Amino acid sequence: MTEKLRTKQRQADKTDAQWIDTLVQRYTCGMSTCPNEKSYCLLVDDVHLRLMPQQLKTWSMAINVDEATLEDCPTDVIKTLMPAVRTQKNPLRAEHAKLVKKALEPAPATIATPQHVYQYPPLSTYSYPPYMPSYPQAMYPHCPERSQSPIRAAIPPLLASSPIHLESDHSVDKLRDYFDWLIRGFPGKSEQLKLCLETLRSEEIVFTTLHEVPTELWREWKISHGLILLVKGHIKKWERELVRKRS
Repeated sequence: MTEKLRTKQRQADKTDAQWIDTLVQRYTCGMSTCPNEKSYCLLVDDVHLRLMPQQLKTWSMAINVDEATLEDCPTDVIKTLMPAVRTQKNPLRAEHAKLVKKALEPAPATIATPQHVYQYPPLSTYSYPPYMPSYPQAMYPHCPERSQSPIRAAIPPLLASSPIHLESDHSVDKLRDYFDWLIRGFPGKSEQLKLCLETLRSEEIVFTTLHEVPTELWREWKISHGLILLVKGHIKKWERELVRKRS
């Protein structure tokens, strides 16, 4: 090789490698947990990929022709990089492998279903029955048609449940009698009990439904908690006294 050719080769090599020093300074790995520490790594999706001198040179040449930058490595170069940790994979290489595998998968074969056309036999092959004379139709007694209405199952009678203490005698107001009994037993609460009775009557509450009034309604009617306990807590005692008087 002549001296002139050697000079041109050195100039070409110098042009190709003019960005290598900058790339080396920028991509020197300083992470102590990386097996490639103090060498050159390119971080892709948190995976350390090892940069070899030849790959740095290829990157530098791509920068010269405006196909890459110091921040953006050519995709073809990245695909050739190996991970610093053996258990990890190159994200771009794995994605490329998936795309290639999907492209190579054969399309499901479609089997054409043959269409069978039924051929009718010629008319000459058909055999017809001989002529049969008509006979008068036999007469049978008419049977009445059955009713088509659905059969309804007999509804069993309702079973008698436990007796409910209803206010059968409309002339007797049990709610009023109960509150009168409470007022006689607790004269100091007479005014509160009278207001409570008026509220219950305005809401059409009777004695048999008194114990079913929910707590939320008592609060909505602004009746104190102590008065609620007084009214609901003496119902059974009053009923026992009524039974004792009747007996």
